[in-house]
Amino acid sequence: MVLLLFVLSFSLALGVAWGMGRICRDVSEPFLCRFFAQHPSLLAAKYLQFIVIVVGVISGARIRLLEDYAGAPSWNQPELSQQLTPEFWAVALYHTFIDTLLGILWLLVVLSFLTGMTYFFARRSKMARLLSERERERIAPAEPSQHPATPARRMLE
Repeated sequence: MVLLLFVLSFSLALGVAWGMGRICRDVSEPFLCRFFAQHPSLLAAKYLQFIVIVVGVISGARIRLLEDYAGAPSWNQPELSQQLTPEFWAVALYHTFIDTLLGILWLLVVLSFLTGMTYFFARRSKMARLLSERERERIAPAEPSQHPATPARRMLE
């Protein structure tokens, strides 16, 4: 029974993580392509899908329950199996679902911070090839004949 609960929680975590990974990839591709070059953006979106699935399964699967059952003495294992009531199953699957989503949420918080920092450093550095065409045009220096040199422009140059 414990093994069945573990397999069911692993399958639920994998299904939720795969669905969230697919949603994250579909949402992140156009967003990343807006600010970064196309090839690195598509690669990052695929990596995001993979890492969401891995983190979702790791954070959601109820491996601790299986460890407790396998590590219990042989005289105590029947009592542990009797504790697996339908209410326990419902709570365990609920915790699997919620823990999977929480793990993915924290991953996305960290990755959004890292993406923002990457964008900031790519704009400030001379690695314009990492930026999209639209962003390259925004940071390109203006023609001197179009804009008079003001003290603020001289400070930026």
